[in-house]
Amino acid sequence: MAPDLRFLSPALASLLLVLAAVSLVTVNIPVGLPVGLVSRHGYPPGVLCVEQRLIIVRIDANHDLHIHAEPASLSTLVQRLEEIMQTRVERIVYVSAASELSYGEVAELIGVVRQVTNNVYMLTPSSEPTMAEPLLEGKYPLTPRRD
Repeated sequence: MAPDLRFLSPALASLLLVLAAVSLVTVNIPVGLPVGLVSRHGYPPGVLCVEQRLIIVRIDANHDLHIHAEPASLSTLVQRLEEIMQTRVERIVYVSAASELSYGEVAELIGVVRQVTNNVYMLTPSSEPTMAEPLLEGKYPLTPRRD
């Protein structure tokens, strides 16, 4: 006569549940590039965005790279950003890319900038600063959005 194994059912079920939970916890879920988006506010009248001490890295459709108006190259970008960041308390870099560029090209630029700081925020066409804008009451020029 075969042994009665019904008493093992709850133990096996519990073991399977624990193994399932452990396997779910240990699965690596890719998160992509952590980049913030910028909420647009405004600048005080007559104040240039360069005077706001914002670091804006721009790449245009021709793949020309600039830190503000200063030409830069991808190979020297990290060194130049580190030089700029030496005098900064807040190490924030804003990235602006032409809409003609592919996601991969922009992601590569963001990856290079993230070698210097983890505070990278993407400027969209609606949040791109102009040279002089009216101040909105009680708001800062560019505020990282916290979603």
